[in-house]
Amino acid sequence: MEDKDKTKEQLIYELSQLRREIDECRNTEQYLHNETKSILISALESTADGILVVDREGKVIYYNRKFIDLWQVPDYLLSTKDDGRLLSFALEQLIDPDTFISKVKALYDKPAENSFDTIELTNGRIFKRYSQPQKMDDKIIGRVWSFRDVTAAKAAERELIKSEKRYRQLVDLHHAGIWAIDKDNYTTYVNPAMIKMMGYTAGEMIGQKAMSFMDEESKKIFLENKIQLNDGKLEQLEAIFNKKDGSKLYTSLDISPIINESGKFDGAIAGIIDITDKRLVEQDLRHAQKMESIGQLAGGVAHDFNNIISSIINYVYLIKRKISDITREELQDFVDEIQISAERAANLTRSLLVFSRKHAFAFSTVNLIDIISKMKTLMSNLIGADIELEIIISDSELPIYADVNQIEIMLMNLAANARDSMINGGKLIITLLRVKYNKQFMKMKSVEKAHEYALLSVTDTGTGMDALTINKIFDPFFTTKEVGKGTGLGLSTVYGVVKQHKGYIDVKSEINKGTTFSIYLPLTDNLITNEDKLTIADTKDNKGVILIAEDDEFLRNVTSLVLTRAGYDVIAAADGEEAVKLYSENKVDLVMMDIIMPKMNGKAAYDKMVKINKDAKVIFVSGYTDDYLESKLIKDDHFNYITKPVDVVKFLAQVKEIIN
Repeated sequence: MEDKDKTKEQLIYELSQLRREIDECRNTEQYLHNETKSILISALESTADGILVVDREGKVIYYNRKFIDLWQVPDYLLSTKDDGRLLSFALEQLIDPDTFISKVKALYDKPAENSFDTIELTNGRIFKRYSQPQKMDDKIIGRVWSFRDVTAAKAAERELIKSEKRYRQLVDLHHAGIWAIDKDNYTTYVNPAMIKMMGYTAGEMIGQKAMSFMDEESKKIFLENKIQLNDGKLEQLEAIFNKKDGSKLYTSLDISPIINESGKFDGAIAGIIDITDKRLVEQDLRHAQKMESIGQLAGGVAHDFNNIISSIINYVYLIKRKISDITREELQDFVDEIQISAERAANLTRSLLVFSRKHAFAFSTVNLIDIISKMKTLMSNLIGADIELEIIISDSELPIYADVNQIEIMLMNLAANARDSMINGGKLIITLLRVKYNKQFMKMKSVEKAHEYALLSVTDTGTGMDALTINKIFDPFFTTKEVGKGTGLGLSTVYGVVKQHKGYIDVKSEINKGTTFSIYLPLTDNLITNEDKLTIADTKDNKGVILIAEDDEFLRNVTSLVLTRAGYDVIAAADGEEAVKLYSENKVDLVMMDIIMPKMNGKAAYDKMVKINKDAKVIFVSGYTDDYLESKLIKDDHFNYITKPVDVVKFLAQVKEIIN
């Protein structure tokens, strides 16, 4: 009995212990529940979204403080806990309450669906509304609504759209071209002005590389400047584009790089101005300036030509008069004098052509002293008899890599500028020196770093210039002369020629004392070809048939005689058609053909000859200027070409070389 009672007491104790453990578990569970609830509530209260939780019937279960603030629900309404009044209060604030409530009802009918929409309030605010079902153990027990105030973001978006629209209108209506590219140079945008300039459609340009529309020289310039663009630097340059119709578009570009968030180059946008008309006007003015110089030279040139012609006529008279008893030595002297006179005429004509043509650069190694010496007479005629010309040369040879015609143009412009500053006469001194590289040249940023230079100094005793004028003299169209008296391109042309030759120009001047232009041109180690040393080659090995096509009868006959005496068989034609006919009927080794002839020009005749014999050899001859020849498609590297008047020695040497 005692053992049974003890067992009972033990059971009671154990039950009490079990009850205590159960209570502890319940307390722990309640604590964990409260902790979880606290975390959830804290999370819901800390979010920027207004949260509303309802059950399956739409009864409000929970809302956070942000929801109350967003919807501006008054406390008295919250205290009623009346779901219907809360919904009515919300609907009263909406611009479109019907859509709002229909969305709510649709989701209650389809409780498993999620939703997202935008709602607008009457006070101008805009909410993003999100909704999804509330689940417990895969059972839908209600719905969670989330509201986010996006009023500021929407306002910013609207402003951005307006701004983009204004920007697009500004860009589209701007008279300047706008061209945007990505980091790989592919076109991403062109505005209507750019489309109009180029003649393409936007579809034909977008997606294409901008460089594909440029000419070759502009491509090189763009690639050189792209390095600076990649570094985020704004670039200004000029470029020539090829339009759809095949014509050239001369442009001035302001290019701004596009840098992404990482600070890397992501493309560029360029403002482009059409300067084609300006460039054409400049070209016309330069051409007009050359022609103006010829006009100023006309009197002196006519005088020189009369002297030359008189000399030739007199020597011919002497030969005729003494033909029966003239000695061989006398004849040789007379003929030599006639040849010298003819060469003087040829040099004078060649110098004049420099000013009447649009000449492309053709660089070669030349002696600057020779150029100055040959230009002395022409410069004397230009400056007039009341100005003394003195040339001082301190070296025998100054080899430079240059375009002779451009150097001649530079000299004539400097001489003309000096003449205009000495209206009452004076002295023009041209000095040539060899100077060595020194520290002074280090300061000259754009000078070519060479060991030695040719220093060409042009000094006048004219009116001089002040510092303000000196700073502007190389600007295109700047002139101190009266309207109609000058183009303002003379010294800018000089500056351009110097830069093209990688040189440097310096100016020193004093009012009423005169001006000195100092031009430094880098000397080259290349050898100068002394053409004067060429002699007529031995004629005994000369053989072959040469077809001459020349419409001038006298020139055709004398050229035939020269070639015949040199040992060649000659066939002569008076025009292009006859030349093609004779070529097809005879085995011809070389054709010497004028470019401009009646019935068929030289180029057309050559094209027909090539069809007869694809290996046809030809020497084109003409006295026309380079721009005219280029228009006739003759001036090309693969053609043999001689300008009139023809130097017989060079001509025969070239004939022999081509035939052999």
